[in-house]
Amino acid sequence: MAKFVIAGKANCPHYAKAELLGDYLQRNLPNFTIDKWSIEGK
Repeated sequence: MAKFVIAGKANCPHYAKAELLGDYLQRNLPNFTIDKWSIEGK
């Protein structure tokens, strides 16, 4: 089993794209789950 971590600042466009990809994979793969950790940007 592999574990992927998506972490980043909430206002980062790269984090937003990675989050969208994670949501897509979770909807389309049967055993894929995602945990998102966002950090409030200053």
